[in-house]
Amino acid sequence: MDRCVHTLIYSHFWVAAAATALGWQTFVLLGRTEVTNALTLYLFSGTIMAYSLQRWIGISVLSTERQKIVGSVYKAWPWLIVFSGLTAFWAFLDLRPSTKLFGILAGSLSLLYVLPINSHQRIRDIPRLKIFLISIVWALATVILPATEGSGPLNYSLVIILFCSRALFIFAITLPFDLRDQDTDIRHQTLTLPILLGWPKCRRIGLIALSSSLVIDSTIAMTGWIDWTSWMGNIITIVLAMWMLVRTDEHKSELFFSLWIDGLMFLPWLTTYILNAMTAV
Repeated sequence: MDRCVHTLIYSHFWVAAAATALGWQTFVLLGRTEVTNALTLYLFSGTIMAYSLQRWIGISVLSTERQKIVGSVYKAWPWLIVFSGLTAFWAFLDLRPSTKLFGILAGSLSLLYVLPINSHQRIRDIPRLKIFLISIVWALATVILPATEGSGPLNYSLVIILFCSRALFIFAITLPFDLRDQDTDIRHQTLTLPILLGWPKCRRIGLIALSSSLVIDSTIAMTGWIDWTSWMGNIITIVLAMWMLVRTDEHKSELFFSLWIDGLMFLPWLTTYILNAMTAV
């Protein structure tokens, strides 16, 4: 069972599906009338390519324990990079021009995250920048791309607000991964927030970020810009993320981080879908 779960995680199908689910939730929040197959395929394949490339380039910096967990999955990463990259490019060709523009921006930032900018440093190695870059890329991919790709009228003010809320959410749930990776980051002199501030302060910062996201979502719900089911989907997810952040420590298992914390990203769309189905009965 553990081997199947680890394969699901390290083939990056799990996080790719989570990114797709966040994109679908944005369609719901913005009242877009159609979830396009091209964007779904682009989000799913692009996420697999980006994460596989990152893991493949950085396999040597993983701890011995995590290398054992990865097992033989790493042998599939080059094939995943090629296949998912070609699939993402094929889907990209069917996107709207404005979506392509933001897709290029998100994709470029993802590549810059893992590729060296000089002989000694990647962008992710610049002190304090790593988590902010991740938050921006995820908000671009899961808010801006669905906003530009969907059909129907678009509330640009709502898009900007949702971008901020999503970036705060991603920022908060990324902090535990920096805690998990702090030994590796220390060895490679990558100064992340848990290293600079310590985990108790980072936990408080994460809770503040989640609280801010909760306030933003509740405010736009009261304006009538989003319906109560999608609001509930977001709020349930944020509250659960707060609980998991409080329970996070460096001794948690890999499944806690890569399965359950990443799995939080499924909840907004899944909860909204279930609530809509219940109210339709």
